[in-house]
Amino acid sequence: MDNSTISGDRTPIHPSVYIISASFIILVSITGIVGNGLTILSVFLSAKLRTKTNVFVVNLAFGDLLVCLCIPVQAVTLLSPREPPMSDILIQLIGVVGKVLVSNTIFTLAVIAFMRCVKITKPLGLFDDLFTTPRIATIVAGSWALSAMITTMIFFLGGRHFRYDSDARLFSPSAIAVSKIAAVACHITDGAYVVLSILIIFISYIKIIVYLRANTRRIAALVDVPPAALRNQPPIALQARNQGQAARQERPNQMAENRFRAREVKVTKNLALVTAVFLVSFLPLPFVPNRSNPYLLIFDFCLIWSNSAINPLIYAFRHADFRKVYRCILSRSFKDIPFPSRQLRAMLPDQ
Repeated sequence: MDNSTISGDRTPIHPSVYIISASFIILVSITGIVGNGLTILSVFLSAKLRTKTNVFVVNLAFGDLLVCLCIPVQAVTLLSPREPPMSDILIQLIGVVGKVLVSNTIFTLAVIAFMRCVKITKPLGLFDDLFTTPRIATIVAGSWALSAMITTMIFFLGGRHFRYDSDARLFSPSAIAVSKIAAVACHITDGAYVVLSILIIFISYIKIIVYLRANTRRIAALVDVPPAALRNQPPIALQARNQGQAARQERPNQMAENRFRAREVKVTKNLALVTAVFLVSFLPLPFVPNRSNPYLLIFDFCLIWSNSAINPLIYAFRHADFRKVYRCILSRSFKDIPFPSRQLRAMLPDQ
């Protein structure tokens, strides 16, 4: 019987779907390898991009790069009419790596959201005190360690297993018989990890939005209130209004501060978009109404894989510093990159 038809109650799938899906994920893989490689290289080369937040951007890019390197394995299965001759150990290893990468991404996005919240809504000194270099290194290492620990629990105690689905021609997760108590405990732990990370993301960005709106209203109130309206108000109100009007005159130090704030808000918007794209890509998977439908299964996996190639495109179109360094690297015009050290600059030729 041909693999393109499904026996029993499985939905028939047209052979062209395999070709289209394989072509799509190959394109995702190539785009993701190039894009995430450029992201990592850009932060390494450019002193301007070596910020504390971009440490976690590199962490995301590294995880996406690993995903893109694993995608071709699934492209081969989609194009092959038979199950590829792969050992079960390799199949499970790919599944474990994929789950670790997803868990690490969720945690990293939560950390980024919290960092941006502190950066925007709190004094600058607090951000520098909280996110020192040793602490950032500890957070990055801890995100990988925690993700690996939870994944190990799910696979070895919770009964998670990867198998070949001959209808969808994909390696998809399934359950094996284990202790129900252990399985429930592992999945509760995994669910709590995901829910807590998503809550941190939403609360952080909501606090940023509330703060920015309140700050905008406060400045508008200080600047636009006429003197007559403050006639019976305490002197501090009139003083605040005068300060607001002085700020409108764009003094040099005020202009610099405004540009800094505007840049931080723009960076936060870009990272919020990265988070939103990730959630759109991954959240539908647990809620698919019929996982036995191979069309839905292939679509879900393609949607998830596409996320690994989207982030560099967001940086390229919406982040001027990343876009400039991308262009310099691709054109081999290294003289325009603000290198962090002369030694690093000397290693690369001028073109």
